[in-house]
Amino acid sequence: MEGAHSHHRILHAGGDRTGQIFIDYLLHKLSPNTKVNCYEMAYELLLNTNGDCVGVLTKGSEGTKRYFAHHVILATGGAGALYSSTSNYPTNTGDGIALAFRAGAAISDMEFMQFHPSLLWCENEAKGLISEAVRGAGGIFVDAQRRPIMKGIHAQLDLAPRHITALALFKKRAAGEETFLDISSIQNFDVKFPSITQLCRNNHIDLQDGLIPVSPGSHFLMGGIIADDKGRTTIANLYAIGEVACTGVHGANRLASNSLLEGITFGHRMAYFIIQQGCSQKDFLLASDKNVDSMPSLFSKQQLQQHMMQYLGIVRNGDDLQYSLQQLPSIQALLHANLKGLQQTELELYMMHVVATLITHAAITRTETRGAHIRSDKPAMVAKWANRWIIFSQGQMKVRNSLYEYHQTRGNAQTIF
Repeated sequence: MEGAHSHHRILHAGGDRTGQIFIDYLLHKLSPNTKVNCYEMAYELLLNTNGDCVGVLTKGSEGTKRYFAHHVILATGGAGALYSSTSNYPTNTGDGIALAFRAGAAISDMEFMQFHPSLLWCENEAKGLISEAVRGAGGIFVDAQRRPIMKGIHAQLDLAPRHITALALFKKRAAGEETFLDISSIQNFDVKFPSITQLCRNNHIDLQDGLIPVSPGSHFLMGGIIADDKGRTTIANLYAIGEVACTGVHGANRLASNSLLEGITFGHRMAYFIIQQGCSQKDFLLASDKNVDSMPSLFSKQQLQQHMMQYLGIVRNGDDLQYSLQQLPSIQALLHANLKGLQQTELELYMMHVVATLITHAAITRTETRGAHIRSDKPAMVAKWANRWIIFSQGQMKVRNSLYEYHQTRGNAQTIF
């Protein structure tokens, strides 16, 4: 059982090594015809004269490469590493979303970044994720005097929804208090959670004390590239799967482990659909490149991560969001920037700014608190926003209602699963 769950519903493999076991299984099952090109960064989607996606440009140690394809799948993960405190791998900076936006695909729900309450906190920085499953096994949030933090805050206590627990710890730490996860009631912790045990040992945390220092940080983006139940985006032959996609199934505040379910289910449906379609693209004549403007002024990577944590973090307000917007490049300046000649680190920084700007615009537009999006100046949910989506497409931002055709998955989730 994990946060906001009403009963035990999560299967684990290898203790807390489910992700590793999934990846190992996938690699073992790959066809010998599959070729994996490592250390190449996709930085531009190729569109034909009809606007269909027909390939991708990459940058790597051998320079720029161009790949043509009948189908292009974005499975690039989320954008948690836009923040200085995150559970994400450092390369999870939202590249896929920036790629799709630059190509003109529709993007939605970018204001809904989920913050996880329990990142291992050592030497004044996040060192990794302490899974919510630890609390499902009996761990509780406490202060330095081992006083329970969640008592009186929510009926589900330490398994309250993530925005509740993350906010509670955020407030404690903002007041100058340390926060911990008390695991003293969990028997055989090292057997149940071998990866977390090793993570703590690597960071010199003595688990005999039964306390793991934790702090909230960015974790999962509910928004992304609008995709249907087969992964299809608003650009023909371009697909989005996993956290890079916005299918609607996560709403405004994802439940733990639902992302794994989404990836498996939608990935299978997409693969079957592509096999049925076959390789039918015949037009590989590329459209002319209209992105010829000079690159706008950008933050350094560290500056941008700190900026996002400060102004687009767990708690937001209108004044900070306006200030953030003024500091970031405009959508149009980013959209039409010329990327030729840039190195991988420069391309990554550019894409980070694209995603940061989309998040900021969406966050300032949604004038309410809903799900993972907490506005201190707009603390209530507002009825008119209940079925409204902030959509970015072709360089423009629009607010759409629930009839928007690419959110049909929301009404069909029961059928899909």
